[in-house]
Amino acid sequence: MLNVFGRTKDISWYGQGKSELDELVERIAKNKQNRSISKDPAPELGLFYRSDHLEFMKVGVPGLFLAMGFEHVEKGKEWLVKRNEEWTRSCYHKPQDVVYLEGDWKWELSGAVEDLLLMYEMCEELCSMKGEELPKWYSSAEFQRPEDEKK
Repeated sequence: MLNVFGRTKDISWYGQGKSELDELVERIAKNKQNRSISKDPAPELGLFYRSDHLEFMKVGVPGLFLAMGFEHVEKGKEWLVKRNEEWTRSCYHKPQDVVYLEGDWKWELSGAVEDLLLMYEMCEELCSMKGEELPKWYSSAEFQRPEDEKK
């Protein structure tokens, strides 16, 4: 989900602990954005396994599903968690799920921009990698590249 609530001190993602992509996200978030890492906000929902990139993962391509952080830079964690719950209950995937330019649900996209810059940095780095440099699944992950299973 696009972060429409403003900048956060953290970033979270679904599928943590499954591949070397974790290390890439953590390094870029910390070193380039001074952001911390938060755990999967709702592991019980299994969103990692319901994502669009599942078919790639099934054939061994490591994946992650980045999500917004939950510690708002100015208003704190409690405010953002509550705001996100309200948004999900009132707007998400409902007729009210539109871009708000004013009013109670006015979108504040500075957090989305920061999240997208993190993804851009990741993509730029991934595109420069070759062969053995490319991130791999951890041996404990349920997904593997066919050539990794033979090792």
